[in-house]
Amino acid sequence: MKTNWIASKISSLLPLIMAVVLTLITMGCEKEVPLLPGESLAPEAVYSGNIMDETFWVNPEGSNLVLFNGDISLEFPEGTVSVPTEFTLALFPLHHLDLDDHNIYNRGYSLVGTSSYQKLMKSIKIRIRYDLSEENWLKTVPVDPSTLTILNVSPTVYAYDRVVSIGNCCTDFSCKIIKGCLCQCGFYVVGEN
Repeated sequence: MKTNWIASKISSLLPLIMAVVLTLITMGCEKEVPLLPGESLAPEAVYSGNIMDETFWVNPEGSNLVLFNGDISLEFPEGTVSVPTEFTLALFPLHHLDLDDHNIYNRGYSLVGTSSYQKLMKSIKIRIRYDLSEENWLKTVPVDPSTLTILNVSPTVYAYDRVVSIGNCCTDFSCKIIKGCLCQCGFYVVGEN
């Protein structure tokens, strides 16, 4: 008798339970949010162990972003993208990476945009804060700050130019900041050239 009463109560609550489950599932789905001109979404930080990433939107009017508590800043000039575009910047540790005998800072940086924006319409300025402590560099030897540059690392392991400097970089030794310009999304490291 008691089990019949419980079964009838559960069956009457079943539609409510299903509605709650469906609502929770729908809320968790990602949706593309259209942005109005001049509107921008704040970066969203995700931390998973030593890997961190921030996802953000850039509008055609451009955007200046300070990410990871000021360790990185990106300046997207007007016209870098023609429509509001989502990008993700990931930081991750580099413990066992052989890059043609370069002394590399123990942090990798990966900038990813939507498929149509892997090559940027205009160069963006990147500013990276680094630490000169020997334990933060792959070779664990003293680093000469005057030789630092930002290097683009090819995803092809046996590429002829696996590691290439992005070009002129400006290093502020007192603030331990290096600045450069990126013309495409990709994998970057700070290292001695």
